Amino acid sequence: MSLRTDIQDAIDEVTPPAPGLEHQVRALVVADGKDRRVSLHAHRHSVWGAGFRSSGALVAAGLVVALMAGLVIGGRLARDTSNGQISQSAISHSELRSLESRPNVLPQLQPGATCPFSSGTAQVHDSHLKGAVIGQGPVYVYDAWTDATSGQGDWEAFALYYVAERPGLVLVRAHDLQTNQPFPFAQYSGPPSAAIATGPVLGTDHIGPIPIQMHPEAVLLDPWHRQPVNQDLVVMFAVPRSTLCWGFQFDGPGFTETIVDGWDNAASKGI
Repeated sequence: MSLRTDIQDAIDEVTPPAPGLEHQVRALVVADGKDRRVSLHAHRHSVWGAGFRSSGALVAAGLVVALMAGLVIGGRLARDTSNGQISQSAISHSELRSLESRPNVLPQLQPGATCPFSSGTAQVHDSHLKGAVIGQGPVYVYDAWTDATSGQGDWEAFALYYVAERPGLVLVRAHDLQTNQPFPFAQYSGPPSAAIATGPVLGTDHIGPIPIQMHPEAVLLDPWHRQPVNQDLVVMFAVPRSTLCWGFQFDGPGFTETIVDGWDNAASKGI
């Protein structure tokens, strides 16, 4: 068995302490980067340059050893419990139904139309969010990676930041802008996330050997209802392989926001 395979297997046995660390370690190991496609349009090219990646295997090995030493027990527990119905008690169903009644405002594209990608925001007036992000607020996307691929398509993980002005749930829905096909959500397969997949169970899929339940939507908890307060917001959802342009709709207390993402064409997606 190769060092590369050993490292891949080792990563699968632990859970990183922050969203994005696992996909960064994998990006160092996998030189071609094909299994770590970032679908976030404005950040399609990985921040890991070719020169840095050339010595990535050694760095990755060191990172994995450190992760295994501190997280092999607690990390597995977090991974195993994160796919259950965690934090469901934090959801007000009457509030959720009110948000679900809001109309879909995402654009619908005609065949051949250009995907109206959301523009980036160079600076957000919040001390906890640094660098360029996607979205006009109050919800922003600051990182994205492919967590797994299955018959449902690519399970994408998007790390979000919510600048909340007052308590209240934020409903998240997503669909293909050409076919209007809605995307299923699942609880993030990494550390516990305050973005909770919810709604009726649509079926079951697998992230590796781990079964996950699919739901039609997700909700973001506001800072007043997160335990701990700084808990991350990572949504995981399946994008069909045929989809090139899709969008999020966020409905929260006093606002509706949309973010459109995707690929320029089938070749840029690798299909």
